[in-house]
Amino acid sequence: MTNLSEVACRNASGQKSQFLQLNIDADESLPLYRRVTNAIKDCIESGRLAPGDCLPSTRQLASILGVARITAVNSYDLLITQGYLKTAVGRGTFVSDSFRRSSAAAPQIALSRARTPVAESLSSYAVQLLQLPALTSTSADQAGLHFGAPPAELLPVKQWRRLLLQQCAGGQVEQNGFDVMGYQPLREALAAYLKRTRNLNCSADMIFLFSNSQQAVNLVSRLLIDQSDTVALENPGFVFASKTMQSIGAQIEPIAVDHQGMVIAQLNQLSNCKLAYVTPSHQDPTGAVMSQQRRYELLEWAARNKAYIIEDDYDCEYNYGNVPLAALQGLDRDQSVIYISSFWKTLYPLTSMGFMAAPPHLIPLIKRAKLLSERSFSALDQITLCRFINEGHLESHIARTRKILATRRQQLIFALTDSLGKRVQITKHGSGVHIITQFSLALSDEEILTTAKNAGLAMVSTTPYYLANPKPGEFLISFSGGSSIENLSLAVSEFSKQL
Repeated sequence: MTNLSEVACRNASGQKSQFLQLNIDADESLPLYRRVTNAIKDCIESGRLAPGDCLPSTRQLASILGVARITAVNSYDLLITQGYLKTAVGRGTFVSDSFRRSSAAAPQIALSRARTPVAESLSSYAVQLLQLPALTSTSADQAGLHFGAPPAELLPVKQWRRLLLQQCAGGQVEQNGFDVMGYQPLREALAAYLKRTRNLNCSADMIFLFSNSQQAVNLVSRLLIDQSDTVALENPGFVFASKTMQSIGAQIEPIAVDHQGMVIAQLNQLSNCKLAYVTPSHQDPTGAVMSQQRRYELLEWAARNKAYIIEDDYDCEYNYGNVPLAALQGLDRDQSVIYISSFWKTLYPLTSMGFMAAPPHLIPLIKRAKLLSERSFSALDQITLCRFINEGHLESHIARTRKILATRRQQLIFALTDSLGKRVQITKHGSGVHIITQFSLALSDEEILTTAKNAGLAMVSTTPYYLANPKPGEFLISFSGGSSIENLSLAVSEFSKQL
């Protein structure tokens, strides 16, 4: 039996640290001061207290433990004698700098035997997940690329900060009733925004809010897909979507992508396909925009096969030189489309909130599932985003950054063609915040990446995006990264010199 007591300690700079739990032995054969001594010594030897950490005064320790002060004094005196503690006049009692924890000093929990997951003790989902190859690096994993976010210097930090502080003014935070679908005023603002800018046919009652769009993809995939069901995905395509659906046990059918998006002729050759996952506004990663004709063909396929379409409206905000096409959901007359998007590309790291516009007949089911998977998330973020949209800041921010990113895109393309000439081919798709390049070099992808890294040029291979037949020498380069376009151009020049 032990007496577990929490003792507030301060570090050497005087800042309050986390509460420290003392495990005091209840064996009364030892004097109490010795048991307190052993408990503090255990904290030091196990590394829970480090050299230089400040302990409470003897008066504080005695008060917290409910013991006489002499007990705390005797305990500290013994620890000082043994070299565990030291005192500094006017400052307090600290863990001695001379004490260095040895590997033998830290107690380890002995395990009777090693244990590894076995199929018999895991769910079918877990077994399927273990059988998948581990995710390799994609554009989202490299901070230097800054994929998934606008340039940090372009973020509307001042407006966001003002709105956020207004919610916390005077210590009062707006209270709202719980709604698994999300903050009602924000759903109303989003519905109006999506109808206006993306031609969606939706109302607030069809909108679900999520902490990010991947939560939405994961939830709806589990509701629509059973093990061994056939699912059509773009090839190349969004890595998270393919891994999510493979983890459920779906049979993935890769469908080729050309300059008009997913090739619907290939999709029509499939039988018993339950779902197609597409990124029509900005195909991930090629940047292709699905043509109007393909959109109608895809909707006809879904209606004919009683299948669903997950429309990930990825990067729809950034389109250069082309008239944006209406979202698939706005063209749908058979309630086949589940629309998903987020603020990842426009407002991260201020927020990466995701949202879904669900067909009316699926709303009760999605409500039940969301109640079990993500009941709620930051109310302050939702309230702030609601005001950010309603006051017009979102559309102003997108309009401003679209112009800047269009210029950066042109400058990056010029730098690449000027430095590399015919050794590089650049896709002409005018959307997104990166360009896709095809290098004609007598080097492996690994050698190209190493050369780029040495030159300070951040880029990634498109290989992880392919379900089949990846293209050697194909890479993504962002123009929204943390580096200025001038530094990016210099890195391109240096990369060319090192090839």
